[in-house]
Amino acid sequence: MKKDNITIEILKLLLWIFCGWILWLFVFSVFTPSEEDISDLLSTIAFILGTLTGIIITFILKYNNINNLKQKIKKQYSNINVFDKKSKKLLEKANKVSDKYMKHEKDIQTTIAKGRNITSSSEFQILVENYPDLKSNENVIQLINQIKENEDAVANSKVIYNENVSNYNTLIHSFPISIVRGLFRLEDIDYYEENDEIISDEKLGI
Repeated sequence: MKKDNITIEILKLLLWIFCGWILWLFVFSVFTPSEEDISDLLSTIAFILGTLTGIIITFILKYNNINNLKQKIKKQYSNINVFDKKSKKLLEKANKVSDKYMKHEKDIQTTIAKGRNITSSSEFQILVENYPDLKSNENVIQLINQIKENEDAVANSKVIYNENVSNYNTLIHSFPISIVRGLFRLEDIDYYEENDEIISDEKLGI
């Protein structure tokens, strides 16, 4: 954690301690007869209670932030899964469209194989661009747009998810939460990563 951030967090803590101290001084002044001043003992007690109050408030605020980020991460992960499922359904429709249309082509086996490998809006659009009948079909164009919109939604959700994960991981390693991180079993959350592992030459036999 950067020294500047630590300094800021310490200043925030001291501010809450000061506010707590003032609060307890006010409480004691209410219960102290008006003709008497607050004794040094009560002032010391007010400072101790103010320190505890400031620390407690700081931890409560930080803990609430952690829980809020956890909920955001869970929600965003759920959104990614929803969009992924929708992508699969839309791409299945794209493959069905290409398969049905390609049945009219001479080289059926080759073209159908290509059609069934459609995995993105760009691949489907390239296929459509080569055939005027498909290109002029409003329903096909609508399907392409839906696939694009869903791809954008998936990409944005993954970006937001990783941003929230970054904020969460930073927060649990920040002062003062870092002091009690082990006590509350706060572990880093993994970033969302694509499984882009390339198949080896050995598996391909080349």
